[in-house]
Amino acid sequence: DKNAVIYTRKPEIAWLLKLKGFKVAFESHEWFGQSRRLALWLLKKVDWIITTNNFLKQEFIKQSFDSEKILVCPHGVELNLFGQTLSRDQALVKLNLDELAKKKILLYTGSFKTMNFSKGLAEILRALKILNDPQLFFAAVGGSKENIIEYQAMADSLGLTGQASFLAPVSQPTLGNWQQAADVLLMPFPDQAHYRYFMAPLKMFEY
Repeated sequence: DKNAVIYTRKPEIAWLLKLKGFKVAFESHEWFGQSRRLALWLLKKVDWIITTNNFLKQEFIKQSFDSEKILVCPHGVELNLFGQTLSRDQALVKLNLDELAKKKILLYTGSFKTMNFSKGLAEILRALKILNDPQLFFAAVGGSKENIIEYQAMADSLGLTGQASFLAPVSQPTLGNWQQAADVLLMPFPDQAHYRYFMAPLKMFEY
């Protein structure tokens, strides 16, 4: 159906389906790396570009894209999931984590790395080691199996076994419960171009 709108985050798909006569919208979450010149060429004729922040929009405008065809659409949050009024203790009960009731819970949620870039978990562990407080418990929820193994080994090497736990992704309602159970929510992104200019982290809205 040539009246359909193709919505994609892949420049090559946007180019191919625009070539075939479809209306195409491209969603951009980041600026392009080494393939930037090719990606921008592939996107020249798309009908619309959607960016998650104004910085990205301005980058497209600098490359002679029509500002009228660029929509800035920031991320948001489902308040029915992340705006709960659970008490900390109620959230711990829902998670079957009563044993943490007397601990101070430091929590990070989301993927542990983006495009293989660090997201600050190693710095959290080093800070935990320096603080040397057995009442502090760090949990990270949302990692891949590979990253869970990596960071658990790092925690063990720092003598933090039993003070740090790394978990796989969970459902959004469960993630909301985790955030309600925490005393401190962490988002220690490194000062890199990707995090400084392009990323719009969902965890920030959830927190």
